[in-house]
Amino acid sequence: MTAELILANLGRNAGQGRAIVSATIAALTIQRRCECAASLATTPVTPPEQTRRRLDALLERYWGAAP
Repeated sequence: MTAELILANLGRNAGQGRAIVSATIAALTIQRRCECAASLATTPVTPPEQTRRRLDALLERYWGAAP
């Protein structure tokens, strides 16, 4: 077992985890009626490209698919 092998495995697992969270969020059909339901649509103040990388699973519904 090498450090490269461990890091590669961690990277694959993180990618799979992001895909699972993204698919789960996309599959949610709950329609909230409170004001907080769309709070992420205008809240981020960091540059969009930085925010997209970190929060894409949550923001895709507002900003579309990440480039």
